[in-house]
Amino acid sequence: MTPAVVIVALVVGLPVLGICSVFIVWLLKGWALKTRELRLRERMLQMEEQDRAEQLNARILRMDDLGMSAVDIASLMEEVRRLRMEIEGIKQNINWER
Repeated sequence: MTPAVVIVALVVGLPVLGICSVFIVWLLKGWALKTRELRLRERMLQMEEQDRAEQLNARILRMDDLGMSAVDIASLMEEVRRLRMEIEGIKQNINWER
């Protein structure tokens, strides 16, 4: 190769390699940040789930103080779930009609 071709290749090639490496590092940092964010979100969801379970246990203990049996509590919880599903269906029907 002639010296002119080598000089042009270096003048064009080195900045392109630099820009590519900066872009790759930028992508990797973005992925690392997204991974951390997803891990934190997952941890927060687990903590919220544990908190809900603790609240449910506390409610069950309070209901036990009221003299309700576990069967009564389970039937009440099932009734609440059924009513929530019914309400959700009504909301969807209302949104569908609009």
